[in-house]
Amino acid sequence: MKYIIWFSCFFLLSCKSDEDASLINKWKLDSYIKNSGSTVTLLSFPIHFVFEKDSTVKINLNVNTCNGEYTKSSKKLTLKNFNCTKICCDSVASIEAYELFIDSITTYEINGKTLKLKGNYGTAMQLSLFQ
Repeated sequence: MKYIIWFSCFFLLSCKSDEDASLINKWKLDSYIKNSGSTVTLLSFPIHFVFEKDSTVKINLNVNTCNGEYTKSSKKLTLKNFNCTKICCDSVASIEAYELFIDSITTYEINGKTLKLKGNYGTAMQLSLFQ
């Protein structure tokens, strides 16, 4: 009888499905929505967002790096105190994505290995877990 219970527990644990990733990770920006409603998909260079345990967030644009702080509660995300290295040389897409992130993101949602950052117009940014 105890073997049946042991094998049942082993079977249940081995069938565990993938859980949602934690916000505290490195994420790659897949797409964002501009104010006009058009979706921009980045293909030529990666933009990474790194959320740390100490409530800091680092954004690696295609040339420069930006740092700031975040607080989260439930699904709400608050961003503050951002600064960047000299931002003159980044692409238009990098600057748009950065400005969208710091100006309008208010909530986040994680589904598996996908992070959706939302603002006033629905899903504003979609990121995937960086492996």
